[in-house]
Amino acid sequence: MTLYILRDILINVADAETQKMTKKKLK
Repeated sequence: MTLYILRDILINVADAETQKMTKKKLK
């Protein structure tokens, strides 16, 4: 259970970072 929760958090963080990078590139 805990491992899946941690994995989801890491995925969400990575996705957020990816979106930030994408927005910077678009600008």
